[in-house]
Amino acid sequence: MSVNIDNKTIKTEIFIAKLNIDKIFNYLKQKVLSQSELSGWIDISKIKSSMSYVELMTAMRWMPQFDKDGNIIVLLHDGFNVAEEELLFRTIAPFVKDGSFVEYEREGYSSDLKVRFDFTDKKVNITTWKKQYDELLDEDKFIVIQE
Repeated sequence: MSVNIDNKTIKTEIFIAKLNIDKIFNYLKQKVLSQSELSGWIDISKIKSSMSYVELMTAMRWMPQFDKDGNIIVLLHDGFNVAEEELLFRTIAPFVKDGSFVEYEREGYSSDLKVRFDFTDKKVNITTWKKQYDELLDEDKFIVIQE
């Protein structure tokens, strides 16, 4: 069984300047190809044959969306298996604007986790927590006792 990213739960506020896209492409491709082991969910032949940032990100299972100036402002996932997200986001962190983030829920075999990547100071902080804690914040779950 696999663990997927639930696309309905993706929250993303990300900004990668157009001038950094070619730098990311070269750096990320080298970094991914230098790994001795990758998830079976990444097709290494697609990584090797990628000729652009969009092709590379698609091979990594993420699709960038651009603003009118060519800056990346959204990252969406293909909705299938969790693969190399930590490697991906750690590698692109030096090129991502501070305050950017990507958050999603995992679904599938024995998964009840949320994951958030926060970009600050050219690094990424990764936070993982159980979805059940969010459910406690839902006002419908509280019982009001009248005195």
